[in-house]
Amino acid sequence: MVPRSGPTLAVLTAVGTLALLLGSIQPAAGSTFNVPCNTGALVAAITAANGAGPSTINLAPCTYTLTAAAVGVDGLPPITGNITINGSGGTAIARSTADGTPLFRILEVQGSASLTLNSITLANGKIACCDKGGDVLVDQNGTLSANSVTVTGGSAAYGAGVANLGSITLTSTKVTTNMGTNNPYGIGVWTGTGATTSIIAGLISGNESTDNNAWGGGVSNDGTTSITSTTISNNTLPGGSDSEGAGVWNSGTMSITSTLIKANTNTGPGGVSGGGVYNSVYDSPTASMTVVSSQILDNTLTSTDAGNGAGGGVWNNAQLSVRSSTIKGNTAASTGGGEGQGGGLFNTGGGTATLTSDAVTDNHAAGGTPHGGGIFVDSGTVTIPSSSVKGNSPDNCFPPGSVPGCTG
Repeated sequence: MVPRSGPTLAVLTAVGTLALLLGSIQPAAGSTFNVPCNTGALVAAITAANGAGPSTINLAPCTYTLTAAAVGVDGLPPITGNITINGSGGTAIARSTADGTPLFRILEVQGSASLTLNSITLANGKIACCDKGGDVLVDQNGTLSANSVTVTGGSAAYGAGVANLGSITLTSTKVTTNMGTNNPYGIGVWTGTGATTSIIAGLISGNESTDNNAWGGGVSNDGTTSITSTTISNNTLPGGSDSEGAGVWNSGTMSITSTLIKANTNTGPGGVSGGGVYNSVYDSPTASMTVVSSQILDNTLTSTDAGNGAGGGVWNNAQLSVRSSTIKGNTAASTGGGEGQGGGLFNTGGGTATLTSDAVTDNHAAGGTPHGGGIFVDSGTVTIPSSSVKGNSPDNCFPPGSVPGCTG
């Protein structure tokens, strides 16, 4: 929930009004702007800071409500300089939810620009099909650092919360309750080819899709993404003929360390795949994922028609390394005549999965004639050095003998 709204002004159009508002911002030494709780003043401050060299904008503890786009489909002027924006005790920048409000995102960081956000909520950005970044878009060569930021209520096809084509670092940041539309990718955070994303001590939760086909409810990566000490939970895909990875979808290079991936849900017709994690060569034949000291728990995958439900915890046809981690309590099921396959892990294609010093326990495959409660090897190679695979139902590994050292 965003704080109570402060005064709202229309987007500035008159030069005289712009000059008046700039006069009210109270610039301090070193290109610092102290902005009152006034949306027009915020627009004016960003416009001035873009041309002023490295600048800092300090905001009031209120909600700056945007009722129209400033430029194109951006609610605020695009960031073209080197700017830091500081919130204070409950600062939010939000697109108005009033009927008739046009569609626009909150902000965009353009190429070669740099933006640092501290202690701010960005809310309710919404753009039409099939654009990128409901709340935030970072363009190629742009840079974003977000610290103790909340990104919520965004809606877009790519990155309803955050869409990244440049470089972003999200630290102690929450990306929650964003909505994917028009066959979305990366409803919480989407990273495009060639882009770099780092998520540290964050929360990616409650993001969902309105469409049958969706890829990555929490995080989707075609570039390079590292996720550390983060919770990815309660993200939901409705399922469809090609709905994949309710928690995480990867077809680039991804590392996941000391992270909890829990209670994500992928449900629907058409043979859905990946309740917690989907790791695929779909966009890159060299796609890879490394998971270290992490937990993949209680994720659910359910096919509601004759298609099989595959990979309750993890679905893989790429390169996958899991070390010192737990895959537990996940379910792959079918309720419409198919079968559940791989409650913990489903491996197919030329996928190679190496599970080292892991615990794969208490996972389930259900519906039809289910197989591989722990691990299902459709094709490819799975090895489990020093790992424990036990207590899964109806069996630990399927087909028998497909995973050396796995019994029962």
